[in-house]
Amino acid sequence: MRTRRLFAMLAIASLGFAGLVRAENEIDPEADRLAREIVHADISEESLAEMHLIGAQTATNAFLAKMQVAIKREATQDEHDRLLLFYRDIMREIMPYSAMEDLLVPIVTKNLSLDDLREIKRFGESPAGRRLRDVQAQLMREAKAGGGELARRKMADKAWSDAMLSSLKKEFPQWFQDAPDAP
Repeated sequence: MRTRRLFAMLAIASLGFAGLVRAENEIDPEADRLAREIVHADISEESLAEMHLIGAQTATNAFLAKMQVAIKREATQDEHDRLLLFYRDIMREIMPYSAMEDLLVPIVTKNLSLDDLREIKRFGESPAGRRLRDVQAQLMREAKAGGGELARRKMADKAWSDAMLSSLKKEFPQWFQDAPDAP
């Protein structure tokens, strides 16, 4: 979900606007075709590979956080890397490109009119639309890096970190029952 257009489509989907779905999920063939073209233009193979990696990183970190107690030591870098590759392969298996497209097309066609889809496609074929598509992966990488840096700075702020921990202790006291300074 790399472009502003796809984010807009998904945002509209989440708001639940009425759309093109006929009878019982019957999709207008032209709307289906246009939606597939738009999704295909917005989610490149590179973007999907990045989604797989992000999913694998999340799964790896969650697994290691849960298993740290059981294995009684921190995972080595090699183990971490192998686990990351393991989960990346699983992500590729459960989320191939075709599955992602099949998931998004009904959402798009349900929430955007045929005229909307035509206009979005026209924009995508315009010089500005092509330029946006050409730079969107770089924009997302830079935004992700910038967001990570902002989070690192915030986490390094001791006063903010202490306030966050205090809030967590109030919100989830059951997590901190064994902690010596729990409320």
